Formats: sequence, structure tokens, C-alpha cells
Amino acid sequence: MLSFIKYLLTGFFIFFLIVDNYAQDLTRAIAEYEIIYSYSIDRSGVDQDRDIPPNFIKMAKAAEEIASNLEGRLIFSNKNSVYWSPEGVARKNKEDGLANILVSADQKYYYSHPQGILYIEKMMFGKKSHFKDDRIIVWEVLSDQTVINGLVCRKAIGTFKTEGWNDTEVKVWFALDLPFPFGPVDTYDLPGVILKYQLASLVITARSIRRIPDKSEEIVIPDFGDVPSFSESVR
Repeated sequence: MLSFIKYLLTGFFIFFLIVDNYAQDLTRAIAEYEIIYSYSIDRSGVDQDRDIPPNFIKMAKAAEEIASNLEGRLIFSNKNSVYWSPEGVARKNKEDGLANILVSADQKYYYSHPQGILYIEKMMFGKKSHFKDDRIIVWEVLSDQTVINGLVCRKAIGTFKTEGWNDTEVKVWFALDLPFPFGPVDTYDLPGVILKYQLASLVITARSIRRIPDKSEEIVIPDFGDVPSFSESVR
């Protein structure tokens, strides 16, 4: 009987050790790649003949100038990724009060693969909050192709579906030669890293891609615990 209990306890110990190692495997990994993204405003779809008040034109140009200084950073392995968006504006133009206000809304996005969970850590004016993205992305992969940073990319249209909210559509271009399901901001789950992202007139494009030297940077997904969902946080 004692031998049986000893065998049972040993089995439970091994089981929990495996579970713990699996959990750590999902939340910790050595980063393999780094992508720096630039932000811009695409006004190609705007009717240039419209009678727009001068103040609105001035504000639009100011927004474009601010966006042109924004940049995001994505690091990833074959297991998970972390994306910072946006950062760098306040450092580039410390005299620009509006830019400093906008950059204070810095956000970090965490996506853990293969669990398929996107955790978001939001920093708003020094206050930190966390939530789990419960939106569903429905992807339609198209035949259109383009070259970004020397890599052939396919176009896809993603529809974000949130219960109780209108659908949101995003256009992206992903590289099959980088077969990892990650991307900037809140995009993921395509058969290649997303190198270009467009939401309305906002465009985020990969400016540089590099292989990170072995074991020089680790990705650690924090333990968020029980946090509200995206749909709960915006109500």
C-alpha cells in the first residue's frame, strides 16, 4: 500500500512538473527577430476637391507630422511575441507638447502562441491597466502581392468581431518567408509575420527587420492573472 501511495505521489509530482514547464515554455522564450515599424497617414482616399476648413487642414497636417515620428517594435520567437506601440516621439521632439501627450498613451501588446491569447498592457498617463483581447479576427487572404523590405508579401483583410460592437476591418500584408503568426498592434494568426498594417488612414510599415543575436533578449509574458476582456474594458 505504501509503495502504491509513493508511486501515485511520484506520478502527480511529474505531472505538475510537466504542466509547470509547459506553462513556462509558453510565457518565456528567446527572441529571434526584431522588426521596427514606422507610422504614417495615408490620405490617398481623401477627396482633395472637398471644401475643407483651413483649421481642419492644419490639424490634419499636424497629425501627419506627429504620426511620421512614431515607431513600434516587435520581437518574436516561434512561441510568442511582444509589440510596443508607439514609442520614440517624446525623445525625438521634447519641445512638442502635443506629441508628449500622445506618446504618454503608450501601449504594449502581448500575444502568447500557441494558446492564441492576446494580452494587452495599456499605459495611459502613467496609469497601467491590463486586459485580454476577446475579439475574433476573421481573415480573408487575397492573391495580391507586394514587396516590403525585400520580402514578398501577400495581402489579407481581417475583420475584428466583438459582441455588441460594429465590425472593424484592417488590411495587412504578411511575409510567407517569415512563417510566424505575429504582427503589429493587435494582429496575429496569419501564416507569416505582418509587415504592413492599415486601419482607415493609419498605416504601419516595417522599416527594418533583423535577426537578434543568440540569447541576447528574452521574451517574458507577465502573469496577468484574472483580467477583464477587451469588450468589458471598453464598455
